[in-house]
Amino acid sequence: MKRIIFSIIILAFSQAIFAGEITLPLESCVVVNTNDDSSAPTRLVIGFTLPEELTGKEVLFAEISGSFPINESINETNAELRLCPLLQLPPVGRFDYYSLGNLTDSMSVGECIFGLAARSTFNAFITDFIREVALSERPNYGLVAEVSVIGERPYKLPELVRESIIRNTTIRIEYK
Repeated sequence: MKRIIFSIIILAFSQAIFAGEITLPLESCVVVNTNDDSSAPTRLVIGFTLPEELTGKEVLFAEISGSFPINESINETNAELRLCPLLQLPPVGRFDYYSLGNLTDSMSVGECIFGLAARSTFNAFITDFIREVALSERPNYGLVAEVSVIGERPYKLPELVRESIIRNTTIRIEYK
């Protein structure tokens, strides 16, 4: 009987600590490259909406994870993914590589290094950003992800990968 009561107390306590988890899809992704600087990183403008149920909730953990479909063989090469929030929406349909830098917060909200291969998987923790959006401390205009290859050989993600990135990328959030 004591074990049952103890189990019920533990279960009730764990529910108070961890109340929910939600996985969100990306709603949009725009691939933006520059033609005049081959060493400049590819920028991805990614959009997603937090559901109303997260408003005012305490976000315990948030990560974005997915994969980039790389169509050519890039052996033993790593890439860096750096995520920064958009401070405002770009003009409709106008994603200029250099003006995106002016619309983006310089403080990174998530970073990771991943290996480039036929299917390059990544995950970056974005807990603070999602927490601030859920608490209405920051608007959610989306994120700009800079993808830069580490090493000597630059690589630009082609526009064709955007649909695959949308399909294969999610944001997982734990909250209470």
